[in-house]
Amino acid sequence: MTQLPDFEAISSAVTNIATEDGKYKNISITFDMFLQTWPDTAGGFSEPGMMAGQGFTDEYTTVAKCQRYNNISEPPQIIYAIFFGNHGAYTITNPSEKFFSDLKERRLLGKYEALTKNIYTVDD
Repeated sequence: MTQLPDFEAISSAVTNIATEDGKYKNISITFDMFLQTWPDTAGGFSEPGMMAGQGFTDEYTTVAKCQRYNNISEPPQIIYAIFFGNHGAYTITNPSEKFFSDLKERRLLGKYEALTKNIYTVDD
């Protein structure tokens, strides 16, 4: 049976991410959690050349959507924080359509692919 993530620890980590620069007065956070199957025991943290056990591994993915703003009449800054199991993987501040498509399909890229291929963000 796949272990559920420590939601309290993830919630605390997301709050730290959302408040780290100290310039936002109001923060709203929503969470989406789903199970993903990975091709090896490294889960969402697999990298080329990495030694990992063979065999499919189920692991929970948690996506936190943080909306930060000072004034309710201004558009919020939005940050997506991605966790695999209990571990933070990456954050996205300007998500691409590919990110939303993969999120809808419940199949996000692992940390290495998301950070090296840079297909989940778009330039401002």
